[in-house]
Amino acid sequence: MQMYLETVLAREDHAKEVKLFGLGPLLLDRYRAIFRKVFKEDRALTIRRDTWGFFLGLISTAAFYAAYAWIAVSAVRGQISLGQMTMYVLLFRQGQAAVSASLAAISGMYEDNLYLSTLYDYLDTPVDAPRHAHGWPGSSDGVRFEA
Repeated sequence: MQMYLETVLAREDHAKEVKLFGLGPLLLDRYRAIFRKVFKEDRALTIRRDTWGFFLGLISTAAFYAAYAWIAVSAVRGQISLGQMTMYVLLFRQGQAAVSASLAAISGMYEDNLYLSTLYDYLDTPVDAPRHAHGWPGSSDGVRFEA
């Protein structure tokens, strides 16, 4: 509906009809109402998702640097050799890549599921039966143009 209103309001193809019938304010009000509703819902969803992403990213970054600090401190104290430190760093990076790939796959599955559930909700929306126009009152021969 929003795309239709954008098309009718913004393209020159429809300018004459919008101006002639005085539909500009009505269509613009409908467009604004739809835009505000969609923007409000999208903003709430984005803030919620980005808040979770921020905190999970913060935890992952803290764990990442804590592991590096542990490896470096162990090497400085002489508990592990330089070769062992290199191996630990390499294994840690490989583990981090594997966890990152797993989380990306789970995120993709979640987004696909969200898309499909939204699609099915949209397709399950009841539609009113189409109404057929019966003509104007008092006109039995259709539209007439008189000079």
